[in-house]
Amino acid sequence: MSANEAVEKVFKLQEDFENARKEAIALLLKQRDDIAAQLTSLGYSESSRKANAFQRRRADPQKQCPVCGEKGHDARRHKGEKRQH
Repeated sequence: MSANEAVEKVFKLQEDFENARKEAIALLLKQRDDIAAQLTSLGYSESSRKANAFQRRRADPQKQCPVCGEKGHDARRHKGEKRQH
């Protein structure tokens, strides 16, 4: 095999690899779309899952704060304050 033939073979292999890569990506994206459609038909929503993950915790409005004694918030409100000793 000559040097030119070897170089041509490498270029052909690179082209084949790139075509196979693009085909695999297209197939996986199609599967993803099909799975998303199935999940949606079952009532699953990605946005509702994310919203549930970031719900804020609320302090009991009747409890007193252990730091200042006020009602309606807890010690998290004083997180950035320096403590007095």
